[in-house]
Amino acid sequence: MHHEKFITYLFSLFNDNFSKNEKDVKYIPPLLHYFSYFDVFSPIYFKMQMSYIMQNCALDFSLLKYTLLSHVFVRREMPKEIKNRLKEYVARNFETFAPPLQVLCLKHCNYFLHLHGDTEKAVQGEDHLLFNKMVNGALSNLPHMKAKHYLDIYITLCNNTVRIKQHYIELFNHMNRHAAHYTGEQLMLILFYMYRTGYSKPKIRKKIRNLILHYHKKRRIDLGTYVKYVLPLDEFGIFHLFPVKFQRWLYDQLTEDVRVCVREPLTGEAVEEVVRTSLTKEREECSVESKKPKETDEQQHAPIYIFEQMVKSY
Repeated sequence: MHHEKFITYLFSLFNDNFSKNEKDVKYIPPLLHYFSYFDVFSPIYFKMQMSYIMQNCALDFSLLKYTLLSHVFVRREMPKEIKNRLKEYVARNFETFAPPLQVLCLKHCNYFLHLHGDTEKAVQGEDHLLFNKMVNGALSNLPHMKAKHYLDIYITLCNNTVRIKQHYIELFNHMNRHAAHYTGEQLMLILFYMYRTGYSKPKIRKKIRNLILHYHKKRRIDLGTYVKYVLPLDEFGIFHLFPVKFQRWLYDQLTEDVRVCVREPLTGEAVEEVVRTSLTKEREECSVESKKPKETDEQQHAPIYIFEQMVKSY
């Protein structure tokens, strides 16, 4: 409570003094960013402060980050002038950004790019070209990124219905190698997007499944997370690998409309049979995948046609 009052007091001082001395303008973007992070903002002052920043500060890496995140934190749409300025700067300098900044811009690109909606086709076409440039630039830096960056890129591609298979293959390879860095909820989030897009690979499914079962045994996953992601857990066969008692508990937590989409809990003997069948099928899939001839360049870049259909049962 005392911290909130203190932050509010500092915020009032900031609002009263932000434009009084031009030589202090360099401190305004980070301060606005920090206040926005704590969800302390005034719509009127936010607009005035952002306008003052744009008029008096040269756009660089730091200002790009502060401007973008300030809008993200307070969930406000950018004015057209700021969008255009950020878009122009990103288009000119994206290759020179450090990998974390590349991922940040790609993750929140819908704040300054028009990729959906009723925008003029010419503007959308231009923005899609920049989006593709950002995607290719970020993917070229995958070896220099961290696990959270792979997840952010993957979710961004899925949410923007990117259908180029090779992009996902590259991300799966890196996410598979760094899977142990993800929390149980992040692993289930990856499963959800595999479920939503209908595209995945056996090796990463196996890694995610084993880690989820391990985290479950160690009780490192919040119970609400299982309920939240029960559909992909069932679709990928993980639900029936949990202990029978837990299957029943989880099934009982579901609403009727969700329950009709989930297979019923198994008996103890049935679980053992599912485990044996799952392991056999998994070995076969991995064997087939390893024996496949290397895909041609044309095959690697083939689009994913059925994008938002449910995956088949594994």
